[in-house]
Amino acid sequence: MAFEMDDRGRFNLVEIDESCNVNDLKIEIRGNKNKILVAKNSKFLGQYIRIWGHCNTIEIGEDCKIIGRILFDGDEQRLSIGDGTTFERVGIVVAEGASVRIGEDCMFSYGISVRTSDAHSIIDTTTGKRTNFARDVVIGQHVLVGAETIIQKDALLSDNSIVGIRSIVNDRFEEKNIAVGGIPARHLRSNVDWRRELLAE
Repeated sequence: MAFEMDDRGRFNLVEIDESCNVNDLKIEIRGNKNKILVAKNSKFLGQYIRIWGHCNTIEIGEDCKIIGRILFDGDEQRLSIGDGTTFERVGIVVAEGASVRIGEDCMFSYGISVRTSDAHSIIDTTTGKRTNFARDVVIGQHVLVGAETIIQKDALLSDNSIVGIRSIVNDRFEEKNIAVGGIPARHLRSNVDWRRELLAE
């Protein structure tokens, strides 16, 4: 097991099960007391993980396939990815103390962005105060996300959801087994589910 590691902090912990494929994994850490924990049989096929901050945690479950970038900017943040979830070129940005939780057996297509922060400030001119603070992102179990979708701060996708391609998800969808899509995403259909394999009928 070999991966590229650039750790310029103290007391950082990287525990990757020896069964994982990490030959294309690069990790950069600028901070202290961060944790990266990866369970067995996961694969990194061109993955960059960057943590700038302290006391952050990344947990990746068993049998995941991860392609893309994970960027942390801030302290005491968390990313969890459940067993069997797959990414095809996904970018995740976790910032401003918020977190991202992704359930088991999710399938993300290519060109997808998940962000907890806008990375800039929106100001209310009547008060002079910022209005666009970071929020957590929660994605349930067995969620399918179409290509080139953007999932923004405070988004919620419940179990067995389907997100259409090139959607912008900036709302909370509490109902399970629904399809959403559009800019911004809206509820399109109820009582749906999906499978990775193509069924004959």
